[in-house]
Amino acid sequence: MQNEDAAALMKQLTTFEPGMKNVIVVRNQIVCGRAKKDRWGPAHKSPQEVPALYFTRNFATFKNYLGKGKWKSERQAPGPPWGKTKSPTNVMACFEKSGQGIAVFSPSALSWNFGPHGNGNSTNPAAGPCSHLAPVARVNLGPRSTLTYRYWIIAGTEAEITTSVDLLIKRHANEKLTLTNPE
Repeated sequence: MQNEDAAALMKQLTTFEPGMKNVIVVRNQIVCGRAKKDRWGPAHKSPQEVPALYFTRNFATFKNYLGKGKWKSERQAPGPPWGKTKSPTNVMACFEKSGQGIAVFSPSALSWNFGPHGNGNSTNPAAGPCSHLAPVARVNLGPRSTLTYRYWIIAGTEAEITTSVDLLIKRHANEKLTLTNPE
């Protein structure tokens, strides 16, 4: 809300995944500090992007990782609204024309929002047009909840990303977000 401080604290710690020079792991925590009877009301299950990521618009080819080295192209007209899909491995990526890509692995995701925003092929991070990837979980985030989750960002060619993602899935596929004080 304009001119209203958020009643939450967001914490983030970013490190490299051990033994993987093209992978970072991001640990996020959202600590809610709302009044119990504020205008937002009691907790209810709602979509929470875990996380929302925006890349330059030149990363405009979207792919969903199916596992075992197989990728499926996903198409979406510029949004919002964003495209919606599910990923059997909780991995999606966007690539630019030379073949370089950025993938996201979020084991807590139930579905994904994705798509380009605006037209053109910008490499300028300050430009309006961008590409969007967001794994989505449904969370009962309450006035005093704490939500903790991790996700991984993988950079490289499709082959490099595939090798890294397969190892990440073996290591972390069963990891889920944690939620305390969901009421």
